[in-house]
Amino acid sequence: MKIEESLQAKVPNDTLHLAERCFASNLDSFSEQVRFLGLNPARDFKHADLSDVDFSNSDLRGFDFTGADLRGAFGVNVGWDGTTCFNDADADDSVFSYSLSKKKFFDAHPEYADRVERLRGEHWANVILTVEAMLRNDRNSGDAVKIAKAVFDESNSLTVKAEIPLYMSLAVDTKAEHKAFIYHTLAQFGAKPTAIIIRTICAWLRTLSERTRHRART
Repeated sequence: MKIEESLQAKVPNDTLHLAERCFASNLDSFSEQVRFLGLNPARDFKHADLSDVDFSNSDLRGFDFTGADLRGAFGVNVGWDGTTCFNDADADDSVFSYSLSKKKFFDAHPEYADRVERLRGEHWANVILTVEAMLRNDRNSGDAVKIAKAVFDESNSLTVKAEIPLYMSLAVDTKAEHKAFIYHTLAQFGAKPTAIIIRTICAWLRTLSERTRHRART
């Protein structure tokens, strides 16, 4: 009869001791654990299984997640940028879903990216009125709400961030897309004043409630 080897027999003692120290260290973020273990962010996470990992309070700049399984990954106060690689990664239903779909959309529609860039430089009142009108006039294509989200995401005005979510129910947005947006908002603004997050979530819940009532009437 074949007897399975113990974990200690398979893994070198120094690796086990390092793992024990890591567990005992109470490091509160994935990126800190990576540094503690001496892993290489640019090499060691390609094609890795990172599904359902909590990336809270992690700085993921310079990480290469090429081909990685990131499904269901979540977290608040998560940082990443253009140096973070997601080539061929599966990020469905994760904290990264919104950013990846946003990049794909604006790469395909550079004219919309230009519109977002112009709005970023305008007075907050004009930004809010423009976004509201755009959402009212484009209820079906889904493009308007993507632009509105991008303006919310990239604006430095807390007033803009607080008001735009209240109008998002005016335009078409799928449940999955709005969920990805909520995850992204929590990741980017989880460590900042909660009024933004509360308004965003309330707008989302209002959208779902209105759609449920509409389906019931029809």
